[in-house]
This record gives sequence, C-alpha cells and structure tokens, in this order.
Amino acid sequence: MSQPQRNPDTLPTSGDPSGPCLRCGRTSNFNVVNSWAMLTLTNVSPSRPVSRPAELVTVLQCQGCTRQSVVVEAEIGDQYGLKAVMWWPSDDIADVQSFAATVPSDVLEAYSEGSRCLAVQAPNAAAAMFRTTIAQIVQDKGSDDAKAKPTLNAAIIQMEQDGTMWSEFGDWAHHIRHTGNAGAHGEAFDPLDMEQATDLQTFIQHIIEFLYVQPARRAAARAATRRAAPPGDV
Repeated sequence: MSQPQRNPDTLPTSGDPSGPCLRCGRTSNFNVVNSWAMLTLTNVSPSRPVSRPAELVTVLQCQGCTRQSVVVEAEIGDQYGLKAVMWWPSDDIADVQSFAATVPSDVLEAYSEGSRCLAVQAPNAAAAMFRTTIAQIVQDKGSDDAKAKPTLNAAIIQMEQDGTMWSEFGDWAHHIRHTGNAGAHGEAFDPLDMEQATDLQTFIQHIIEFLYVQPARRAAARAATRRAAPPGDV
C-alpha cells in the first residue's frame, strides 16, 4: 500500500507527520513518539478476524523545537480510515496566550472558544463564536450610539459612520457577522467548511492585532533619550 502524500500546509497526523508545529508555529517534520488505540473494531472474515483502530491518540515530537503535541484521530460513521478530529495544543493557542495581557477578557474568551471549536473540527460553532468576538469588540471599542444599536449589523454600520475603526473594518466585520450567522442558523444556510471558519479566525487575528496588540506595543516602547549637547554644539 502506498504511503499517504505529505502536505506541509495541514496540521500533522499519524499518517502525515508533517506540517505546522502547534508549539513553535514553524513548518516541520515530526517523530511519532507513541500511539494508543482507544477503540478497536474487529471484522470477522471467513478466514480470520481483522482488527483496526477506530480511535487513535498519537504523540508527535517536532524535529525543530523538539516539543510534543497530540493528535486524536477517529473513524467517523463506521467508515474505514482515520480522520483527525482534534489537536492539542489547539491551533493558535499561542496567539490566545500572547493576547491575554492586552485583550479584554470578554473578547479573548470568545476568540479562544472559537479557536477551540476549530481544533475539534467544528466550523459552524467556530464561526458563531468569531461573530461573538466581533460583538464583544463593538461593546469594547464602539461609541455609545454603536453599543445601543439593537443588532450587530446596525452597530457595525454606526462604527463605520463614527470613524471608530479603519476603513476596511466594516467589510471584515460584516463578513464575519454574516458567516457567523450561517454557523448559528444551519436551518437557513448551507453548512460551513473548515476553510471558511479558518478564514474568519485569520480576520479576527488581524483585527485584534491592530486594535489591541499594536497599541500596547507602542505604549510600552521607550522613546530614544537625547544626550546633552556639548557646549557650543547645535
């Protein structure tokens, strides 16, 4: 049987131990430290029983930073073949930790929950939480008029009119709001996929970086100290 083709753009699995490291963030190859089958299924054939793992936990060690992470794979719906359903640490957990000192707790908790939803392959739930992140940002950064609006759509429009955010914020926020609505109201929208939800996470990261992280860095930066000029110097 041919080995599965490696894809360095996807998170590592037992069958494809390559991709972004969840510890250091760099694209790497991984050593399989160990694997445990949590559930084994047995098919009884006329000649002999054949067992296969239906749930598998694998510890992977990054060949770059040498730290370890875990992937959980499962057979979904009695279909042969394992599919990754969860990683730990969750994707972008380092971002959540780095944001903690500068981002309000309500914003951070919504973003963190959305990131955890992505880690367990739940794109609709992730999109709904990223929409909630935008709502929390409105409550933190919006004017009194924006905060008083009855809908998130109206609040974003008010913030555009107030000039509270940069010009592209409205476009990003409306996209996250609309896609988040799809995640929360599956009866009215087609199901979201992981790519759509991951795009929302990327937008949220940029918004948080612009609104919270960069201002904190500028505030903490020390200005250059001018030395006293020698007598007669200008």
